[in-house]
Amino acid sequence: MIGNLFIHGTIIGSDSEKAEAFGYTSLVAIKKQYSKQSEAKSFNVNINSVGGDITEGAKMFAFLEGLKEQGIELTTVTDGLVASMGTYLFMVGQERIYYDNDEFRPHLPFASNFTGSSVDLLQAGLYVDTKEKEFAQFYADRTNLDYQASFDLLAEDRYITNDEMISIGFATQIREKRQIVATINIENMGLIEDAKKVLESFKKTETVVETVVEVKNVLITLEDGTVIDSSSEEAVPEVGDTWMVDGSRPESGDYVTVEGYTVTITDGKVSEVVNSEEEEIVEVEVEAEVTVDPMVEVNAEIASLKAMMETFKLERDALMTSKDEEITGIKAELNETSELLKESIENITTLRTSASVEFNSNKTEDNREDFSISRVRKNK
Repeated sequence: MIGNLFIHGTIIGSDSEKAEAFGYTSLVAIKKQYSKQSEAKSFNVNINSVGGDITEGAKMFAFLEGLKEQGIELTTVTDGLVASMGTYLFMVGQERIYYDNDEFRPHLPFASNFTGSSVDLLQAGLYVDTKEKEFAQFYADRTNLDYQASFDLLAEDRYITNDEMISIGFATQIREKRQIVATINIENMGLIEDAKKVLESFKKTETVVETVVEVKNVLITLEDGTVIDSSSEEAVPEVGDTWMVDGSRPESGDYVTVEGYTVTITDGKVSEVVNSEEEEIVEVEVEAEVTVDPMVEVNAEIASLKAMMETFKLERDALMTSKDEEITGIKAELNETSELLKESIENITTLRTSASVEFNSNKTEDNREDFSISRVRKNK
């Protein structure tokens, strides 16, 4: 028994058990497929994948390697586009079959959607650098390339030609384009018998049935119970409609329908339609339109506040001006008083100086007189 494993879609983390339903693949998906064919002694591993998560891909590769260690033969087969991690998994097969209408594109691993600090970026760069070297060595161990040639080829990131698939050693054999042929056994499906029955039923039909769509005029009832046959296709009377009553045109004039329409008929045709309910509604709508918009009141309130603020500002400026004038007057009075005090002090100082000089002058004359008298007395 030969089993089949399918690695189809982008490779994602195995924590998503519903990956297959959304076109992804994972280790969980491969294990689930294998569990249903565990009695098989060999497997075709059909790959159609653009690659994906390298950690998950490495786990899938290890699982498949484990099957080989159990004596199970694996043949990997390209099943469309095989790229990136898909080519990594392709190399697990002892036999590797490549169809010449498929595509094969290996390349170096890379990091995407990565953010972080400069240290984080540096560590990520070192991690990617390590993985690049591992991948180059991986393909060198499984192809005819040495390490440097393997690294250079992966760095080119291009599709491998059919000739290179064999010469480099990616594939062990190339097969021609697969021809996809879809056939339907309509006899087994009973379609021929059904078709015959349909043909017989058409042959038995000798007449062509024409479907006539009869368009009936709208009936309009007046308040007095009279039924009007109107040419209108709508239940609402419209100008230009033709009215008939028992096959005859009604007399010209006004007629009121049970719906409240007042219809004016002129020569059997509607010349005017007035709906009393609409008039009432219009009046209400007009009243509603006249209703003061709340924003008008708000704007009026804002304008009032602005006017109050302007008045306050004027009063404040007037008060400040009055206070300034009052302060200026007080300053002038203080200056005047200061000048008077200064002048008074100068006068007092002058008076004191003059009195002191006169006093000292008088005192000197008295001393002289006393001295003269004393001398006279002594002489005597």
